[in-house]
Amino acid sequence: MSFTVASIPVPDLDAPLPQDILDLVEVERAHHRRLYGHEDLVHPARAVALGLTRQESTRRERLLARDDSGRAVGAAHVTMPVRDNQHLGFFFPSWDPTSGAPFDEVHDTLWAAAEHILTEHGRTSVSTWAMHPESDVEDGPVTWLEPSTGSGQVLEDRRARWFAAHGFTLEQVQLYSVLDLADLPAQPAAQGGVEGSASHTAYRTRVWEGATARGAARRDGAAAQPDERGYPDRRRGLRRGAVGRGAGCRARRAARGSGGPAVDHGRARPRG
Repeated sequence: MSFTVASIPVPDLDAPLPQDILDLVEVERAHHRRLYGHEDLVHPARAVALGLTRQESTRRERLLARDDSGRAVGAAHVTMPVRDNQHLGFFFPSWDPTSGAPFDEVHDTLWAAAEHILTEHGRTSVSTWAMHPESDVEDGPVTWLEPSTGSGQVLEDRRARWFAAHGFTLEQVQLYSVLDLADLPAQPAAQGGVEGSASHTAYRTRVWEGATARGAARRDGAAAQPDERGYPDRRRGLRRGAVGRGAGCRARRAARGSGGPAVDHGRARPRG
């Protein structure tokens, strides 16, 4: 079995979405179902298309791998900062485990194409991250790997072995957990803000949506990340992208009592 990889061109947002983008999203759906158990973090096709048109601060390439029959079996997202850290590149592969295509061969094909792009743009350091769920470990003895920081562990599964074989080193470990909200009652939210229930009567929560949410989040300190503060056009681009995807914004603030200081805040932007 052989594979071909194509880089998806920047699409015309006024035209129907290209089939390559629709197929790429299906690959990522299968990839996420296997690793996360859900599809909540998959970018919808419209968001993928819009992202390819936003190249001001980050160069983006979307790669799609197909087998001999033309079936999409893998995908990769390659990104490169344009204005700073121009030695860095990022490589995020996806593989459809239901396709029957071998994991290693699909990843080898995607990496060969991605490495060519990264080298062509002068990138000398490449970062990635991958999920290593216990449910994805093959039968046999279990080996745990520690990052260079000495904090945390991951299972030595086929992803860890593949990345190690291609020159990647484990630098950092993050723990990922899922809280299923499907059975929890929804809390109302309004433009002007509403009070929500709290697990302890000493605390009050308040929720905002839309433009009001962004202002509320800034007032409570949930402003842009430090590395974004010097790039107002980057923040504007992110906001334009969210609007283009139809994504909203919801802010939450928890305080002690009705008028006390904030003890917790957060902001969520649902994917459109």
